[in-house]
Amino acid sequence: MTTRSSMRVGWIPLSLALLLLLGVIVVYIWAVIREDVRAWIPYISEAGGYPPESGVFGIFLFLGALLGLLTMTLRYFIVIENTQRNNKIVKILNILGLFVGLVSIVGMVTVATYPVGFNSNDDNKSEWRKHILLPHTIGAFMLFIVGVVYTLLQTIVTYLMYPRHHGLTLFYIRLVCGALALISLITMMSAVSVENQTWIDRNENGTESGEQTTGQRISIAAEWLLALFFISYFFTFYKEFQKISLSLEIQINRFGQSSSHQDLSTENHI
Repeated sequence: MTTRSSMRVGWIPLSLALLLLLGVIVVYIWAVIREDVRAWIPYISEAGGYPPESGVFGIFLFLGALLGLLTMTLRYFIVIENTQRNNKIVKILNILGLFVGLVSIVGMVTVATYPVGFNSNDDNKSEWRKHILLPHTIGAFMLFIVGVVYTLLQTIVTYLMYPRHHGLTLFYIRLVCGALALISLITMMSAVSVENQTWIDRNENGTESGEQTTGQRISIAAEWLLALFFISYFFTFYKEFQKISLSLEIQINRFGQSSSHQDLSTENHI
């Protein structure tokens, strides 16, 4: 006896975007209620840097990494199935996009593995910065910087797939999300660079305080906007993925010994 079922996969990128959006909002509200962070918007990692929020934040990020892996892998195969195989430019960009996407996922896992509050009260600051803050920062750069590169690559691929597979509206939406994410990233990194120099000067002069500076406020706002635009980009995959179905086939032999067989096939209806 053979049982076969199939389902559309639009829920995968939709769940990814909703999960990440819900994760940052829930963790922020929880951290403010517990007074672990200022009510004025803190860094996302700061809001999710203290237990018990850090554990919940990590769960959201790990689940997001899994859904992100599925989304980016399916996107890779969708592009293969919907473009001419002799189109070398699309092929190269598609492979590069998958690689860049996987690097971004590794960054997300790294951030989840090394949760950190930027206002740490540890006595040994140098050890904290070396073993916790450093890998966390590297992971955040991998997630955001490489993630923005992924959105830009996918935007270019989207344009190259026009007009055979979709209209220009989808391209413009992705272009806006990707461009705004890039602007937010540049703003955040510029503000962080200025703030780091200011922080060094304050410490050398013995004038460090716990108040947020203008540079911090700008970088924090830019980080939240970057996260918002990056997450929003995956909402644009929903309609495209909804045209794809995955099939699962289970076979049971007549002697009563059961065996299962997964047939992961893609039915393209674009």
